[in-house]
Amino acid sequence: MFTTRFEAWVRRHAEALTSALGRLPLTPNQVTVVGVLLTFFAGGLIAFGHLRWAGVVLVFALNSQASIFKMVENAYKVMLVAAFVPLCAGLYWSRATTQGALCAFVAGLMTWMGLELFGPSDSVWPPQLVGFLVAAMGMVVGSLLPQKIGTREA
Repeated sequence: MFTTRFEAWVRRHAEALTSALGRLPLTPNQVTVVGVLLTFFAGGLIAFGHLRWAGVVLVFALNSQASIFKMVENAYKVMLVAAFVPLCAGLYWSRATTQGALCAFVAGLMTWMGLELFGPSDSVWPPQLVGFLVAAMGMVVGSLLPQKIGTREA
Protein backbone atom coordinates (compact mmCIF):
# COMPACT_ATOMS: atom_id res chain seq x y z
CA MET A 1 0.00 0.00 0.00
CA PHE A 2 2.80 2.42 0.88
CA THR A 3 4.56 1.65 -2.40
CA THR A 4 1.44 2.30 -4.47
CA ARG A 5 0.74 5.62 -2.76
CA PHE A 6 4.36 6.69 -3.05
CA GLU A 7 4.45 5.72 -6.72
CA ALA A 8 1.27 7.73 -7.38
CA TRP A 9 2.74 10.74 -5.54
CA VAL A 10 6.00 10.57 -7.52
CA ARG A 11 4.14 10.10 -10.80
CA ARG A 12 1.83 13.06 -10.10
CA HIS A 13 4.72 15.40 -9.28
CA ALA A 14 6.90 14.13 -12.14
CA GLU A 15 4.09 14.67 -14.65
CA ALA A 16 3.51 18.19 -13.34
CA LEU A 17 7.24 18.93 -13.61
CA THR A 18 7.59 17.48 -17.10
CA SER A 19 4.54 19.37 -18.37
CA ALA A 20 6.02 22.60 -16.99
CA LEU A 21 9.40 21.82 -18.55
CA GLY A 22 7.71 20.89 -21.83
CA ARG A 23 6.57 24.48 -22.22
CA LEU A 24 10.15 25.77 -22.11
CA PRO A 25 11.73 26.66 -25.49
CA LEU A 26 14.51 24.04 -25.32
CA THR A 27 16.00 22.14 -28.24
CA PRO A 28 16.62 18.39 -27.96
CA ASN A 29 20.38 19.05 -27.74
CA GLN A 30 19.89 21.35 -24.76
CA VAL A 31 17.75 18.73 -23.04
CA THR A 32 20.49 16.16 -23.69
CA VAL A 33 23.17 18.34 -22.11
CA VAL A 34 20.96 19.02 -19.08
CA GLY A 35 20.37 15.27 -18.70
CA VAL A 36 24.10 14.56 -18.89
CA LEU A 37 24.86 17.22 -16.31
CA LEU A 38 22.18 15.86 -14.00
CA THR A 39 23.59 12.36 -14.35
CA PHE A 40 27.10 13.58 -13.49
CA PHE A 41 25.66 15.54 -10.57
CA ALA A 42 23.85 12.44 -9.32
CA GLY A 43 27.07 10.42 -9.63
CA GLY A 44 28.86 13.01 -7.52
CA LEU A 45 26.12 12.87 -4.92
CA ILE A 46 26.41 9.08 -4.79
CA ALA A 47 30.20 9.29 -4.54
CA PHE A 48 29.96 11.60 -1.54
CA GLY A 49 27.28 9.54 0.21
CA HIS A 50 24.19 11.70 -0.38
CA LEU A 51 22.06 8.80 -1.56
CA ARG A 52 18.63 10.33 -0.96
CA TRP A 53 19.41 13.42 -3.06
CA ALA A 54 21.14 11.30 -5.69
CA GLY A 55 17.94 9.26 -6.04
CA VAL A 56 15.89 12.41 -6.55
CA VAL A 57 18.29 13.71 -9.21
CA LEU A 58 18.42 10.33 -10.99
CA VAL A 59 14.63 10.05 -11.09
CA PHE A 60 14.52 13.50 -12.67
CA ALA A 61 17.26 12.62 -15.17
CA LEU A 62 15.71 9.30 -16.12
CA ASN A 63 12.24 10.76 -16.68
CA SER A 64 12.97 11.27 -20.36
CA GLN A 65 10.94 10.85 -23.52
CA ALA A 66 14.00 9.79 -25.53
CA SER A 67 14.31 6.25 -26.85
CA ILE A 68 16.92 3.89 -25.47
CA PHE A 69 18.89 4.26 -28.70
CA LYS A 70 19.05 8.05 -28.28
CA MET A 71 20.12 7.66 -24.64
CA VAL A 72 22.93 5.27 -25.60
CA GLU A 73 24.02 7.59 -28.41
CA ASN A 74 24.18 10.50 -25.98
CA ALA A 75 26.15 8.45 -23.45
CA TYR A 76 28.72 7.59 -26.12
CA LYS A 77 29.05 11.25 -27.06
CA VAL A 78 30.09 12.05 -23.51
CA MET A 79 32.63 9.23 -23.47
CA LEU A 80 34.04 10.35 -26.83
CA VAL A 81 34.62 13.96 -25.83
CA ALA A 82 35.68 13.35 -22.22
CA ALA A 83 37.32 9.97 -21.77
CA PHE A 84 38.52 8.51 -25.08
CA VAL A 85 41.49 10.81 -25.68
CA PRO A 86 42.94 10.57 -22.13
CA LEU A 87 42.48 6.79 -22.17
CA CYS A 88 44.19 6.26 -25.53
CA ALA A 89 46.95 8.77 -24.79
CA GLY A 90 47.60 7.18 -21.41
CA LEU A 91 47.91 3.77 -23.02
CA TYR A 92 49.89 4.62 -26.16
CA TRP A 93 51.73 7.92 -25.61
CA SER A 94 54.65 7.83 -23.21
CA ARG A 95 54.60 11.61 -22.62
CA ALA A 96 50.94 11.73 -21.53
CA THR A 97 50.46 13.26 -18.08
CA THR A 98 47.70 13.78 -15.54
CA GLN A 99 47.65 17.47 -16.37
CA GLY A 100 47.17 16.65 -20.05
CA ALA A 101 44.33 14.25 -19.24
CA LEU A 102 42.57 16.88 -17.13
CA CYS A 103 43.02 19.49 -19.87
CA ALA A 104 41.60 17.06 -22.44
CA PHE A 105 38.64 16.18 -20.22
CA VAL A 106 37.72 19.80 -19.45
CA ALA A 107 38.39 21.18 -22.94
CA GLY A 108 36.52 18.41 -24.75
CA LEU A 109 33.53 18.42 -22.43
CA MET A 110 33.19 22.22 -22.34
CA THR A 111 33.52 22.53 -26.12
CA TRP A 112 30.95 19.82 -26.77
CA MET A 113 28.46 21.21 -24.25
CA GLY A 114 28.92 24.74 -25.55
CA LEU A 115 28.28 23.70 -29.13
CA GLU A 116 25.31 21.52 -28.17
CA LEU A 117 23.72 24.39 -26.27
CA PHE A 118 24.70 27.43 -28.32
CA GLY A 119 26.08 26.19 -31.64
CA PRO A 120 24.23 26.26 -34.94
CA SER A 121 21.96 23.28 -35.54
CA ASP A 122 22.99 22.96 -39.22
CA SER A 123 26.75 22.89 -38.64
CA VAL A 124 29.01 20.93 -40.97
CA TRP A 125 31.04 19.65 -38.00
CA PRO A 126 29.05 17.76 -35.35
CA PRO A 127 29.63 19.05 -31.79
CA GLN A 128 31.01 15.71 -30.58
CA LEU A 129 33.68 15.68 -33.32
CA VAL A 130 34.76 19.22 -32.46
CA GLY A 131 34.83 18.26 -28.77
CA PHE A 132 36.96 15.22 -29.59
CA LEU A 133 39.46 17.28 -31.60
CA VAL A 134 39.69 19.95 -28.90
CA ALA A 135 40.22 17.20 -26.30
CA ALA A 136 43.10 15.83 -28.39
CA MET A 137 44.65 19.30 -28.58
CA GLY A 138 44.14 19.74 -24.84
CA MET A 139 45.89 16.43 -24.17
CA VAL A 140 48.93 17.38 -26.24
CA VAL A 141 49.19 20.95 -24.94
CA GLY A 142 48.51 19.99 -21.32
CA SER A 143 51.07 17.21 -21.41
CA LEU A 144 53.81 19.27 -23.03
CA LEU A 145 53.43 22.37 -20.85
CA PRO A 146 55.36 22.59 -17.54
CA GLN A 147 53.55 20.32 -15.08
CA LYS A 148 51.60 21.99 -12.28
CA ILE A 149 49.08 19.20 -11.67
CA GLY A 150 49.94 15.66 -10.69
CA THR A 151 53.50 16.31 -9.54
CA ARG A 152 54.73 15.76 -6.01
CA GLU A 153 57.39 17.73 -4.25
CA ALA A 154 59.71 15.63 -2.08
